[in-house]
Amino acid sequence: MTTLALENRKNTTEKALEELQNLIDAFDGKLESDVNTIESGEFYGRILVDNGKYTNDCWYDSWENTEAYWIIKNGCIEIASMTDGCRERCRHTLNDIRIKDFRQIHFGDAIKALEDVIKKYNTECTKKDDQIERFLAFCESYTGKENC
Repeated sequence: MTTLALENRKNTTEKALEELQNLIDAFDGKLESDVNTIESGEFYGRILVDNGKYTNDCWYDSWENTEAYWIIKNGCIEIASMTDGCRERCRHTLNDIRIKDFRQIHFGDAIKALEDVIKKYNTECTKKDDQIERFLAFCESYTGKENC
């Protein structure tokens, strides 16, 4: 007779989500708020979300989202969840959800998307720096002073 046994997992989703939150927290205070909103590509992330009403409210509704993406906005990096590829109407960001609320997440794709959004952020920072340098050069040529 064969005995069935479950192996103990060394790594769990809960532990990985904590580490992912720590990674995101490490970016706090390091991102500039004058850079435009930047979004990554989608990755699988299953989370239960609701419409914000109290659970005993007759208008309360909840549903499950399975698509997520990273967003850098106002100097903060957030994870966002969406319904059926609908980014604008059905967006739920960290104001509504927390990373630890995800039930499942594809960590490989999440990290690739995070790398993608950081690369886009760095490109936007370079563009912003170039704009500022051109502006300061214009000010200097117009006023004849080094500091506007």
